[in-house]
Amino acid sequence: MFNKCATDPMCYVNIDLTAEMPKVNNTVVSTMIQRAGKNLQSLKLGIWPNAASTTELSRLMSYSTRNPMDTSGLSWSQKRPRKGKETSLLTRSCLLALSVDGGAAGNFLRSLRLYNIDKMDNFALCKALSSCPFLLDLEVVGL
Repeated sequence: MFNKCATDPMCYVNIDLTAEMPKVNNTVVSTMIQRAGKNLQSLKLGIWPNAASTTELSRLMSYSTRNPMDTSGLSWSQKRPRKGKETSLLTRSCLLALSVDGGAAGNFLRSLRLYNIDKMDNFALCKALSSCPFLLDLEVVGL
């Protein structure tokens, strides 16, 4: 039963791989994006240090491609919720699968949320976003 579900692209419409501790790597993300194919609509990746930081960040900062605003008054380094020696298994290449096959998966993506991806930079983010022309909701924390 699980194997049948795991191969059904509709099981991957909304992928949420966020956690307080790193649990997945680039290979897992790539596999899930490829399995979702054109059905992928929402993708959440990364690490939240704790629930308190998540609540505080949500209250202080809201980004959207339709209505960008930052009401916190904090510097970027202060907004970044990472603490201590946390490291992610996800790196800047975790989104490469969005552009495979002419951007098939990225072409239908509507929501992308990235939290504290290691070594994610503007170049890697822009490359991924160029594969997502119909993106309506974008949230990036810890760039």
